Amino acid sequence: TSAPWLIDRQTVPAFEYEGLEGNFDKILEVQADKDGIVLIAMFNKFWIDHLHNFYFSMVRRGTVRNIVVATLDPEALRVCQANRLPCFDASDYAELEEDMVEGGAGYKAGHTRKVTEAMSWIKPRLAVAVIERGFGFFMVDLDMTWNGWPMRDIVDVGTDLTHQCDAPSHYSINSGYYLARPNYKTWQFFRNLMVFTPEENSDQTAMKLFSRYDHTHGMSNACLDKWLFNMKCNYKKAGSVKVIKGKETFEWAAFDRNRTKFFWRILHATCISGAQAKILYLRTMNAWFLDDLDAITATPGGYCIVHPDGTTITRGHTAKTVHSSTYTKETDNRFLETRH
Repeated sequence: TSAPWLIDRQTVPAFEYEGLEGNFDKILEVQADKDGIVLIAMFNKFWIDHLHNFYFSMVRRGTVRNIVVATLDPEALRVCQANRLPCFDASDYAELEEDMVEGGAGYKAGHTRKVTEAMSWIKPRLAVAVIERGFGFFMVDLDMTWNGWPMRDIVDVGTDLTHQCDAPSHYSINSGYYLARPNYKTWQFFRNLMVFTPEENSDQTAMKLFSRYDHTHGMSNACLDKWLFNMKCNYKKAGSVKVIKGKETFEWAAFDRNRTKFFWRILHATCISGAQAKILYLRTMNAWFLDDLDAITATPGGYCIVHPDGTTITRGHTAKTVHSSTYTKETDNRFLETRH
């Protein structure tokens, strides 16, 4: 189902992955696709709206289901479980962020807070753990929306590490979307990254440096097609930076918001910070597909599920997606301006 949070336990008492939050080996086994690949997304409660949009569009439009949601703290785990998603308690892999304790500055900032270097280091730690278990590690950030099935376009590249790129060079790795094949070379690459400390640099900076200058791992890597695996940064015009009223701005190429012309597999909300701002961007670009689910569930019985035996159930589904307290259905026209 593309929205398990809508399904009551009378209809589906338990999904196969439920109850495996503390068993990494088993949930990877259950969630891996036929090629042994598992998507891993890190989550804290401030990204619940993105998680809903991500998961719904991933299943509904991307026809991808092989995901594990790695929760960063006990509160995130409770939210994930309540939404009946495939959760794993990854708090042992997460870096402690003191300002994220309830009442702290980061916690108060919540939906406007930038993802920090400390938070990002859960990714290579989980990469090592997943690769050691023999699975392909497919890292995905939640600040993206799905429009099509991506796997052939990714797997056919054939390199040990295949990833989005922030620039034409294959060293310009974006650590929010990449597939690491399970072999010694990728395992060594991620192990080598650990000589950095979270305070020094983000995992993304480390990946760029170690792919270029560390010659001990022997890992091959390549960029994904920048337009199939799209991102906001693709539309930034080179050499257009200008400081206006103390703020750095750029010129941006136009984005076609006609859904019938979307050919990309994903759209990644890069070059912008904070969960709330990223929602505004994706909705303004007509790519916030969670609106479609809200429209479906506006009518009782509008959402249905297909059981493994092929039977379709629509009765009784009157549930609606519960949005966060800061959720908005507004758009932001500044993203349509030539310069912002």
